[in-house]
Amino acid sequence: ELGGHSLLAVRLVDRIEHGDKTAEEMLCKEFQRGVTLIVKRALRESNAVGDLVNDVLIAAITNIRRGYVQDGRTLPGYIRTITHRRIAAEIQELQRRRKESTFEHMAPIADDRPTPEQRRISSERHQFAVRILASLPKKQREILRRFYLEEQTPDQICAEMGLTDTQFRLLKSRAKERFGQLGRKHMIVARVQVVASELRRAAAAGGKP
Repeated sequence: ELGGHSLLAVRLVDRIEHGDKTAEEMLCKEFQRGVTLIVKRALRESNAVGDLVNDVLIAAITNIRRGYVQDGRTLPGYIRTITHRRIAAEIQELQRRRKESTFEHMAPIADDRPTPEQRRISSERHQFAVRILASLPKKQREILRRFYLEEQTPDQICAEMGLTDTQFRLLKSRAKERFGQLGRKHMIVARVQVVASELRRAAAAGGKP
């Protein structure tokens, strides 16, 4: 799947290390099919194949730029290693989601209508997502909107925005990473607020939780 030509791999690594954007495009075209086959075989039920393939290729390019791939002949094996690591992380995430979903289904449901508290939380999450999107650079925001909301294809987005395939992958990867960082920060703040609220409630009740 990721055999590749050793001489080509050596040349790609050398050119990418020296900032050659054309070589980055060539790497994506050379390895995309093999990475996709590996990911699809491992994650038959996941709808995140495209995103994961994108993350693998961008990670490979980024690490080559940083000089982490010292021998170009090892490039196919290096990309295979990145692919399997990303697959393992995705499987762990899928398992976590399944557990959460199972617990939710096991919980007794007295009324399926959302409570005022649930509506408030949902509204806050929506407002927070809107704020995160607004904080992203224009191109990153437009790519997320086009790809996830309007479900445009990468080829269509690249053509209409004047991007190369690698530029699209890089901008999308950066936007997702930034969105995730801000999202995790928000969750931490939210947990702190919940704990503080419980402590205030306990104090008001005379120290009884």
